[in-house]
Amino acid sequence: MTKRPTPAHLPQKEKSMSGASISPDLISSRNRHYELTNNAGASDDEPIYGRGGASVDNDLNTTGTTYSGADYDDTASTIEGAANLFGRRTSSSSWLPGWVVQRGPSSTAGSSTAKNFFRGLEQQSRVRLCAYAVFGFCFACFGFSFIFPASSTALFQRFGAPFSTSQTTAKTNKMPEAKKDNPLLFPASQLFPPFATVKADDVVPGIAEQLRIATVALEALEASITEALTANTLTYEKVALEVERFDDELSRAWGTVKHLKSVADSPELRQAVDDMQPKVIEFGLRMGQSEPLFKAWDYLAQPGQLEKLTPSQKRIVESERLAAKLSGVGLTGEKKETYNKNAKRMGDLKTKFTNNLQDATKAFSLKLTTKAEVAGLPASALSLAAQTAKSKFGESDAACKEATPENGPWVFTLDMPSYLPVMQHAHDRALRQKMYQAHLKRASEFTELKDEKTNELKDNTPLIQEILKLRLENAQLLGYTNYAETSLAKKMATLDSANKLIEDLRASSMQPALKELEDLEKFAKKEQSEYPAFPASEKLMQWDVPFYAERMKEAEFSFKEEDLKPYFSLPKVLVGLFQLAKKLFDIDIVELASTDAAFGSLGVSIWHPDVKVFEIKREGKAVSYFFLDPYSRPETKKGGAWMDEVAGRTANPSLVPSGNNVRLPIAHMVCNQSPPIGDEPSLMTFREVETLFHEFGHALQHMLTKESEGLAAGIRKVEWDAVEQPSQFMENFCYDRSTIDKMALHYKSGEKIPDDLWKKVVAAKNFRAASMMLRQLHFSHVDLELHSNYDPNSGKSIWDVDLETSKKFDVLPLLPYDRFLCSFAHIFAGGYAAGYFSYKWAEVLSADCFAAFEEAGLNDEEKVKSVGRKFADTILGLGGGVAPLEVFKLFRGREPTVDALLRHNGLGGEKPKL
Repeated sequence: MTKRPTPAHLPQKEKSMSGASISPDLISSRNRHYELTNNAGASDDEPIYGRGGASVDNDLNTTGTTYSGADYDDTASTIEGAANLFGRRTSSSSWLPGWVVQRGPSSTAGSSTAKNFFRGLEQQSRVRLCAYAVFGFCFACFGFSFIFPASSTALFQRFGAPFSTSQTTAKTNKMPEAKKDNPLLFPASQLFPPFATVKADDVVPGIAEQLRIATVALEALEASITEALTANTLTYEKVALEVERFDDELSRAWGTVKHLKSVADSPELRQAVDDMQPKVIEFGLRMGQSEPLFKAWDYLAQPGQLEKLTPSQKRIVESERLAAKLSGVGLTGEKKETYNKNAKRMGDLKTKFTNNLQDATKAFSLKLTTKAEVAGLPASALSLAAQTAKSKFGESDAACKEATPENGPWVFTLDMPSYLPVMQHAHDRALRQKMYQAHLKRASEFTELKDEKTNELKDNTPLIQEILKLRLENAQLLGYTNYAETSLAKKMATLDSANKLIEDLRASSMQPALKELEDLEKFAKKEQSEYPAFPASEKLMQWDVPFYAERMKEAEFSFKEEDLKPYFSLPKVLVGLFQLAKKLFDIDIVELASTDAAFGSLGVSIWHPDVKVFEIKREGKAVSYFFLDPYSRPETKKGGAWMDEVAGRTANPSLVPSGNNVRLPIAHMVCNQSPPIGDEPSLMTFREVETLFHEFGHALQHMLTKESEGLAAGIRKVEWDAVEQPSQFMENFCYDRSTIDKMALHYKSGEKIPDDLWKKVVAAKNFRAASMMLRQLHFSHVDLELHSNYDPNSGKSIWDVDLETSKKFDVLPLLPYDRFLCSFAHIFAGGYAAGYFSYKWAEVLSADCFAAFEEAGLNDEEKVKSVGRKFADTILGLGGGVAPLEVFKLFRGREPTVDALLRHNGLGGEKPKL
């Protein structure tokens, strides 16, 4: 395909203000929702083995995500969550792996440094890195809703206006008038949003009024900018503080609504969001293509003005100026109208995609009545299934009303705490097949669910097709050949280098993965008496892999995952986690009970009785707060796990509560683990423990920031490739024995986890790594193919592309009814389109950071404290005000290497011994 020349208003690379080359990136880092991704990018809402698709944001992590901001091409339309009205992300002074080539005509000091680093990487057993290093969290932020996806709280990504200012005002004025006591009109200085009092009926009038206020403020700011530019009196403060103010006011209100939709969904709330999302998008478009604003940022970037700015302010100006260029500020006339129309349509499609997926997940349930059907399932899974039977059908089914773990009946769903134990432990092969197929076919042409308004099937296939078509059209309006080019224009890799990375890893991992499958088949067909023998004449199918892989791991390492759960009750895990935070970062974390005076004086409001609220103190003084919503509620709550902002740290006078110098940051952490059952606390799988640590790492970067420039505080303006660094860093402590001893205490006896059991857990850490990596490579490859080489206007289908990908990347043949793309919310409802490949490199940073603690000696309390304080002052404290590579070098005293990552993943050495 012949590439079009890059248009003048869309430079592939520009010189940054510091002279380093920068990659424009519109993915917003403000109020990003991090979705938990299970096993390297798959969300907590997807099966760990075989193919089930990355679903609803995540982390990326995942599907999680991520929730997460969406890419600029259509993020203006996604408006996926809460606050990110004007936040944007940039890449500057990037360090890149050896196969990633910096683009751009100029060679700079920054890029030269990066290239020297990558030449070093190539000398460090690159083949081994390609073979194994990307399993674990491959290409996604682990914990990143981030499949970050429609529950994210990223609000706007600024892309041009389809109407004039007067039209904007007219449209918003037509909306219902808000009452003065509407909870969504809470003042900017109010720290905690009124989660408990917001009702569906408040959304339309409340958000309409916020939009009217923001529109008036934007018009006034544009007039002020024009006047100041004419008089040559424009200052950074006149622009940035005002942008931050009405960004914050509108996006916190909209973020409250979007958050409630993710954790307390209802038909009425969903309808209200559907009604207002187009209006919110319209304002984002209006803001994004504001010529006065672009002229203001451009003016501040010029010599003579630039020198007046602090480093943080320079980063903000860089981000805003480049975001405006890539948002289409240079488009005019029919092109601008088409671009904006497409952007709004994509917002609707992505919301519908998420709703369809959530509805499909919620609609499925399977009632089992005989003990033979549930043979092999652990007691915890049966307890949850009996509780589900009561809660879901207890009022209409007498047997379900009396359900017990011992005698049933048992009801299973596609929610991960219910689904995954069936796939890993159920002896009944037909049951595993039924559950697997139901999960694989969600929101596809196989559904029987219909939209009540249109009577159309809730099938995501036509939505995907239209999303791809609109992305391509908008990319071409901006002067690019395909959408992947627009996405990669703001990332470190080129399309060629990304594909080369994927192919190198595929070539290196295919044979090991085939060997893993061969070994698994041999193991499955061995004679034994504990579970049904696998038919000797048959081949392993996708629904067999998780079951026999679990049995093989148990046989090889002599322990069961279920053996760990009694040692990881949520209350004790939190105690251990908070003690670790105290040791590392010198902070105290205390829970605020609803009966505490502080709870009322702060105006704390929660959305569900399960939600916990915590205060973080340093030297006796509050520095931040966070919510924790730990348990699964499949009827009303989205799957996965994520962290997001509730309020950001800022010194902006218009946003700081009275009597304070700064507004303290607030985060929320959302998980989906099994709730307490009967008198037992919530008992966590080890994967859920890692997830909690992961999301807490994200929250720490937001909550412990010392940056007071609101547009660059915490996770805001942190480059996408580095944003997973603190989260993946914290996960390393899940394998630190001293940390485990503080929290892995049997919920009944209080005994520590035995040494022999713990050694087995550590030894099994990298089990079936090649297979896990291939799975993520499949996701990465099909993502790039759909956004680069696939023409949605041709006769070729998306399933043809997936089949071609499967032939190259899968060790098992693709099933004819495989519809995982219909649940791949990472790329069709979140921020990972043409970018799913890119999330490994934060793990290089995080592993290297953790190595600093290993070098100090994890058992040396004083040295660990010293290194922890330095980590808090740099990685956690500096936020987006300093480029991540510079922050890393301040912590480590050098550039990053892959040594720690290779070592942590057991590469090139002997396997851990028991």
